[in-house]
Amino acid sequence: MTSTTTSTDKAAQLHQQIADGVTALGEDTQWRTLLELSARMGSRYSLGNTLLIGLQRPDATVVAGYQAWRKAGRQVRRGERGISILAPLVRRRTTDNDTTTAEGTADTAGPDTSRGEIFGVKAVAVFDISQTDGPPIPATTAVDGYTPDGLRDTLTAQITSLGYRVRYGDCRPAFGVTSRTDRTVTILPDQPPAQDALTLAHELGHIACGHLDTGGYTHRGTAEVQAESVAYILTTAAGMDTATASFDYIGTWARGDQKLIRDTAETVIRTARRLLHQLGLAPDTSTDTGTAPVELGAAAGRAA
Repeated sequence: MTSTTTSTDKAAQLHQQIADGVTALGEDTQWRTLLELSARMGSRYSLGNTLLIGLQRPDATVVAGYQAWRKAGRQVRRGERGISILAPLVRRRTTDNDTTTAEGTADTAGPDTSRGEIFGVKAVAVFDISQTDGPPIPATTAVDGYTPDGLRDTLTAQITSLGYRVRYGDCRPAFGVTSRTDRTVTILPDQPPAQDALTLAHELGHIACGHLDTGGYTHRGTAEVQAESVAYILTTAAGMDTATASFDYIGTWARGDQKLIRDTAETVIRTARRLLHQLGLAPDTSTDTGTAPVELGAAAGRAA
């Protein structure tokens, strides 16, 4: 068997694992597990690769390629098995007649695809920080059980930057309501700081997911699951204990519609990834010596 055939077979296996993972998201416990993993890792990864990382290493926190860890001053321990994910193969035109190919991960740190096309994928390996030795990287979350100072102001500023004004007023029975008509986010006053933060994050989720762009929700259940899921990721990444946050039962909401489940999950991961970076809540994988942030490499297999 050739190495190309082996690589193709491996990629096919990973695709099947992703498909199985999407099916499992129809259970609310699996949905929560996806969100918890995304919060820990800052939603840096695509839905498919997040599912693959969760299946292989559920306790993962900060993940990068072999060479990327070396650049960050850490060394993957000998014998550690990599976490298999999918990386795109990109064909880019460099001159009128010449083309080049590039490899990367199927994530934000992959190759620039803006001037090329993806013509395939391949299986690559990344490693969790727990599989490495070296100097510590800055903590990515605060202690659970409290509302970090400034979080509400940060969320409010982000909502304002999207063209909405935050005000406090009676919006019962809801904790918060967003109006497209006058572009306001109304928050129920006199609530505990943690509830304020969660409500602000929820309404920010609605806005950032584009639920109000067409003047209303096309599917109320879908919009609420997306907004609450984004809020869960943001507040958990900020260090809050949001384990009591309520989610619609995913199986009932989606009625087994796998495309709806996948589309919703992709919207949540994509939106949360963008907001985590804009809010400064994404994991910082730079070292204490000021090196550049870790970028995922395409190293594969076991550590040498």
